[in-house]
Amino acid sequence: MMYSVWDHAARTYHYYKTSERNGSTSAPKPAHLRSAGKLGISPERAAWPLPSDAKLVGSGKYPKGMIASRQSSLGFIPIDLSPVNLLVLGALGYLFYKHVWEKR
Repeated sequence: MMYSVWDHAARTYHYYKTSERNGSTSAPKPAHLRSAGKLGISPERAAWPLPSDAKLVGSGKYPKGMIASRQSSLGFIPIDLSPVNLLVLGALGYLFYKHVWEKR
């Protein structure tokens, strides 16, 4: 199966291929979305998660196959590693170090 992941910096799609074969012409119900009525969901959270066995096979201007994102997870909380999220995680790590770790 073919997946496309948008690269904001390069303004292009990267194409990934997996060994998974889907004989259906319609995609299965997305289990990773909690509710279709939520506003403000980012495209990365709405996209299909990229399977772990996906191999990069090229890139191009237009998507092919299913739109996916390279989401990662921190424990049970799914996060996308955007610059804002990295900044927040860094600030939380610094506060933990200053207020908890140093006082041991």
